[in-house]
Amino acid sequence: MELDKHEDSKPNKGGNPNWKPGQSGNPKGRPKKDISITSLVRELLEKEGAKGKTNAQLVAEAIIKLATSPNARGHVPTVQELINRLEGKVADIHKIEGEILITPNMRAIAAREMLDTKEEETKLLGVNTTE
Repeated sequence: MELDKHEDSKPNKGGNPNWKPGQSGNPKGRPKKDISITSLVRELLEKEGAKGKTNAQLVAEAIIKLATSPNARGHVPTVQELINRLEGKVADIHKIEGEILITPNMRAIAAREMLDTKEEETKLLGVNTTE
């Protein structure tokens, strides 16, 4: 039994002689698996648990019991991390894009506020700025 060989290819050292030099034997690469902690926890939560409840329901009940117990202080960061991983962390910063139209009336209000603030500061500090 003889292997079909390409005339223009040389056998690679220990490689398959059916591939040309520079040609990948697996051009699409290894299939990617989602094996993150979050995906494993989600998979576990989707399964059926005890007492006719889903694991998600059982975990939610355990989190509520843990969070409302008198000794919950040490577990709050753990519970918070679990919720952030499953539900998504709440954004701390909100970005607003676009243009803001400032009307003359808005400028007058802002100038008045700045003046009032300056007057309050001078009263509190007892400094006379009119000299």
